[in-house]
Amino acid sequence: MSQGAEERITVHTRVFQFLRKLFLTSQVVQQLYLIL
Repeated sequence: MSQGAEERITVHTRVFQFLRKLFLTSQVVQQLYLIL
């Protein structure tokens, strides 16, 4: 496995984790919005 491929996977993982965090945050915000 080349160095470039490993870095690319790391970037993809970071982006995926960021999107998942963003998705979870938006869900929490929607829940709070419904409560309020």
